[in-house]
Order: sequence, then structure tokens, then C-alpha cells
Amino acid sequence: MVTFKKILPFMAAAFFIAALALSLPAPHNAQASEGTVPYLKNLDEVEKAVMGSQTLVLVQFDAKWCGYCRALQPHLEKLRQKNDTAALEMYKVDIDQARDIAIEFRVNTLPTMFMVHKGKVVGYRRGALDEDQLFDWVEDVRKDIRKG
Repeated sequence: MVTFKKILPFMAAAFFIAALALSLPAPHNAQASEGTVPYLKNLDEVEKAVMGSQTLVLVQFDAKWCGYCRALQPHLEKLRQKNDTAALEMYKVDIDQARDIAIEFRVNTLPTMFMVHKGKVVGYRRGALDEDQLFDWVEDVRKDIRKG
């Protein structure tokens, strides 16, 4: 007969192994596996990729621990797939890895997204968005740019 005293050491070992696995740091390439939207890592990269672009640029600020950011990820990927980079460039900034960029953009809520056109911020959203809200927001910003 199996008793609690007999299985207790095995349960303790299983819990220890699970706790150990959860405490391991993420691999260095963890960001690459989170999608195809590239990460900007410093202000020089922002200057070159975002502020110097003549194209509409979407910049999303996120963090690995942010649940709303993870929920937004598939919508951003779909947006990226449906748009040519000549029409919409997209980048992400991990606020834990690039605090200077988050400070420069005054980000205090996640997720936060900026739309930049020809070096000027033309759109700003923060908080969770579903796919329709994201696509509608991008289209509204495009319409505003066309109006002049």
C-alpha cells in the first residue's frame, strides 16, 4: 500500500525541480523567439531607425513580465505581415533592457505604442488593444497623415 509518507520524498523532489526550473534566467536570445518585430536597444538605434525614417513607424514598449504586452504580440505580428515595411516599419523596446529609451519617451504604462512619421510623434496609445483596435488605430493615424 502506498502511503503519504512513502510518496512525500518524491513530491518534495518534484517541487524542488520545478522551483529550480522556474528560477533559471531566460536565454539571451529569448527576445528573438517572441516574434519578428525587431527590438531597439539604445537611443542611437532609435535615432537611426525611427527618427530618421520617412516612413510611418510604430514603436511598442513592452517587458517580458507584462501580460498585456504578450497578449498584444500576435496582433503586432499580424499587422507586420499585412504591411510592407515601405508602408509601416515596426519596432519594440524592452523597457527592462533599454530604460533610457523608455525614459526619453516618458513611458510609464505598458504596453505603450507610438506612431512616428518623419521624426514627429503622430499617434500614441497605451494599455491593451485587441486586433481590431490596433488595426483601426493604425488606419486612423494614416488617414490623419494623408489629410496633412
